[in-house]
Amino acid sequence: MPITKELKDSVTYCGEEVVTHQVIVQRTGGKGKVLTDVTQLVGKEVYVKPGKYFDRLTNLNKELGGGIKIRKVEADSITVEDLITQVYQGKIDYTVCDNDLARLNTTYYPNLDIRLPISFDQRASWAVRKECPLLAEAANKWHKENLTSPAYNASMKRYFEISKSIIHSPILSLREGKISHFDKLFKKYAKEIDWDWRLLASLAYTESNFDTTAVSWAGARGLMQLMPVTARAMGLPPGKESNPEESIKAAVKYIDATNRALKVIPDKKERIKFILASYNAGLGHISDAMALARKYGKKELVWEHNVEKFILLKSNEEYFTDPVCKNGYFRGIETYNFVRDILSRYEVYKQKIKK
Repeated sequence: MPITKELKDSVTYCGEEVVTHQVIVQRTGGKGKVLTDVTQLVGKEVYVKPGKYFDRLTNLNKELGGGIKIRKVEADSITVEDLITQVYQGKIDYTVCDNDLARLNTTYYPNLDIRLPISFDQRASWAVRKECPLLAEAANKWHKENLTSPAYNASMKRYFEISKSIIHSPILSLREGKISHFDKLFKKYAKEIDWDWRLLASLAYTESNFDTTAVSWAGARGLMQLMPVTARAMGLPPGKESNPEESIKAAVKYIDATNRALKVIPDKKERIKFILASYNAGLGHISDAMALARKYGKKELVWEHNVEKFILLKSNEEYFTDPVCKNGYFRGIETYNFVRDILSRYEVYKQKIKK
């Protein structure tokens, strides 16, 4: 959080200290030239969330003598990351965010340019309540011991440098009615969870592009992109992560366990949406979104337009710090798109590939 005089009486700053600043997020490769100076913002539409981004842009507009077309986006269902996604998609041209959040999003959307700063540097740090000196001491100790460790450096690289975008390929053969080289395995193991094998194939396609050697930015491996801890828990033998049958077998065990954990959702088709979301986000974050839906008067056992709304809002501080949330911040746009992508492709598979 920002290091300010106002907060020093209520919190103890500890752990890592970083320097951030606000930047313009814009798209490269479009019709217009990339902005390189703040004066070029005059006459441009910039979409921002209320708060520090809106305040800074308003002050900058005054400094420039006016002319920036500031569009305040007040709907709480639209987050800063949603606006970044809209820049990537070409729906809007400009938004504002902190440079660390911008750096993270360039690993998802490589066509973003984040080089134009619009604010001075701001120091930020971890913080704990004043009455928690032992926690502050532990945070300082952990940071000192891990700052130069290989694991810490690898984590920073995964989050801020390695691209997370995957190029998808088409169905293997429409003429032969084949989705992939692994259709027999999908048919074999889908029966164990009473799924249509084409749905399982759609999940694998989204996860790995049917690449058995795939390794994600987060460390998930194989056809079904299981994290190492999950793979071991589901009985996938060490060294067999790239074996398609072992990967599918372990994934099906995980799906079955998740299905049992979500039995509170009576409708099977509805439960599948929650299972897919959990496969991507983990049960903890989905439970948080369900709790938020319940608190705010939505249907906690319905995914579309209900729980999916709150998985999106889990990147908004107002929501991920809510007492009903037990698992903190989450970049929900990925899970939101994950579920929709799998189900829409499944519908295509049903139309084009025989069961």
